[in-house]
Amino acid sequence: MKKSNVLISVLLVIVMIIAGTTMGMASMGVGEDAVTLFALTEVAEEDYDDDEDDYDDEDDYDDEDDYDDEDDYDDEDDYDDEDDYDDYDYDDEDDYDNKYSDDPVDNLVKSIEDMLDELDDMDDDFDEDQYEEELEELEDEFDDGMDILDDELEALEKMYEKAMRENNSELASGIKEQVSAIIVQKEEKIQEFREKILAVVEHIDFGAIDKDLEDLEDDFDDDREAYLLQEQHEVEKELIEGKYEALDDEIDDLEDVYEDLIDANKFDEAAELLTQIEALEEERKTARREKTEALKELREKVRAKYTKDELDELDDISEILEELYEDIVILPVESVLARGKNIRFDTPPVIKAGRTLVPVRAITEAFGAHLTWEGEERRVTIEREGTVIILVIDNDVAKVNGQDVKIDVPATLMNQRTVVPVRFILENLGLILDWDAATKTIGIEEGTQ
Repeated sequence: MKKSNVLISVLLVIVMIIAGTTMGMASMGVGEDAVTLFALTEVAEEDYDDDEDDYDDEDDYDDEDDYDDEDDYDDEDDYDDEDDYDDYDYDDEDDYDNKYSDDPVDNLVKSIEDMLDELDDMDDDFDEDQYEEELEELEDEFDDGMDILDDELEALEKMYEKAMRENNSELASGIKEQVSAIIVQKEEKIQEFREKILAVVEHIDFGAIDKDLEDLEDDFDDDREAYLLQEQHEVEKELIEGKYEALDDEIDDLEDVYEDLIDANKFDEAAELLTQIEALEEERKTARREKTEALKELREKVRAKYTKDELDELDDISEILEELYEDIVILPVESVLARGKNIRFDTPPVIKAGRTLVPVRAITEAFGAHLTWEGEERRVTIEREGTVIILVIDNDVAKVNGQDVKIDVPATLMNQRTVVPVRFILENLGLILDWDAATKTIGIEEGTQ
């Protein structure tokens, strides 16, 4: 049967049901206006269900298992990927050094330390230790101050969601102003420590290594601008998510009330409530679009941190991996977001057998975990805050704090990097993974163990 005929048939059934319902209502003495309104709202509800925006479909996705495009890959070939690494002289994972940072102060300190190292190598009389100790103290002081501001931001974001749940728009507006004020405080603190850090080394002549502090200041300004812009996008996304979650819960509650009213034959009240629900659904759809746009902005910022050469190399690696493995889906490097963390991939994340695999060091070290690679045993150990995870390449049994745990997809080697199932690792390290289906983005947040 053609799709149009099916739709016509469905509409006829709906009309017949509504007709039957309205006749019943009329026989019960319900007013003609109420009968008409109920019929119209029922049709509107059916029409809304048919046309509802795809953004509402993310509730159907529990996790990255439901990645849309994985079915595009034909699994008919039983491809044994382990054999492809028999001839590899696998390098120690420790050769991977994540030298990049989103923090302008951190970058400034690292650049100065590199310059001090160069001077120390050239001049035996030059003592870099005294400067590095002072720089380290300033960096720790800066981090402590920023942590306090981050905690304030997190508290305000929670207050904003609570205000939205209580329909307190005045309070919500005031909270947004406080959030903007904290962003300004962050900018002021960054500038303050820039001056303090440069003051430590301003009397040193770096001419011997052909370096100038002014060059560092230009880089610092670029880093500061990028950091604050990303921070603004992060905060906006969090507030939008708070609004969306509040609307989502309110709609669920009202729909329960609506069903109770229908069951109790209180059709006039149900019709009024349905109008309210539809208005809230429009708000939710708008919030969903805003969230999607915010995520896209953040993804673009992450991608912009890679140079063209790095992106070209990642594209080349992706092509090689797709030739080696017919059962994987390559994800862009910007598909993994973590607020305030610097996650940088030299091998792209992939989806295999419904699970997202990511390079282990890039993810774990961003969250302060310690990683050990034992090449002969092909074993990786991850430690964070008292939790110890041990995985062996191509072994579907991992150990978490000494206990055997079965995993759907084992750790494996891709592009001479250990890639691991991201949800299993993160959740066992006390972190939270959020899968956004509309943009196919993995968000990672700090959680509680």
